[in-house]
Amino acid sequence: MMVRSIKLKDALTLYQDHFVKLGKMDSADSLTSANWTEIADLIALLQPLAKASRTMQLVGTTSSN
Repeated sequence: MMVRSIKLKDALTLYQDHFVKLGKMDSADSLTSANWTEIADLIALLQPLAKASRTMQLVGTTSSN
């Protein structure tokens, strides 16, 4: 889901900016450039763990134990 949000970053930013301008959303609730950087850093950190988890699931289903 985080990877998808990075891909849609421009659209999400336009969406939140639109509602902030209308006064229907508080600017404190919108994602900042620092938030987007944190999301990208989390993706980079968690991708190897996700890959290892998928590998271990495959090993568990193909072994005799």
